[in-house]
Amino acid sequence: MVLVIRSSVSLAALVLGCGELLFGICVIILSRVSFSKADMLPVFTPWWSGVAILIPGLLGVAVGLTKHYCTMILFMVFNVLVLIIHTIAIISLSMVIPYLLSVASHTQRYCTYQSAEQLCKCVTEDGDPITFSDINQCEDLTSIASLTISIMSFLVIADVISLISSFVGCHGTCYGYDRQRPLSYVSQSK
Repeated sequence: MVLVIRSSVSLAALVLGCGELLFGICVIILSRVSFSKADMLPVFTPWWSGVAILIPGLLGVAVGLTKHYCTMILFMVFNVLVLIIHTIAIISLSMVIPYLLSVASHTQRYCTYQSAEQLCKCVTEDGDPITFSDINQCEDLTSIASLTISIMSFLVIADVISLISSFVGCHGTCYGYDRQRPLSYVSQSK
């Protein structure tokens, strides 16, 4: 017996896989733009989480096109893993956003730029010093803050898509399949 995913479940996996591909590419592009503006830790420019969601996105497209049962299992497992990875990325970004917003709103008052070292030294309203290296000007911090908020919003939406995809994958592996007999041909010679 061959297990084949039902058309409705495979269509849902196809649509969700395309959504994951779209949001994964958006997160990668926004993270690379943010990284080009300032040399920040990879945790705060989470291009890696965009790459991670491309894998279940491709698997979702594959399930939609082939209706293969084992690919649906992989789709479900990778979506659960991506859900964990995105949660880590969202938590790390939520820790840095208050600092970025505090600094970005007062760049004229609290930041000084040192052009020889390409450093922007800022002090938050609480008096905490923050240094951004490899930055062209301190005014770039406002665009970095808005890019970081955009990345985080894309990650939250991608996390919701990944959660829904996990449920679709679970449904597809437990209930959303049909058993089919493999086609066989018998040839007889005289």
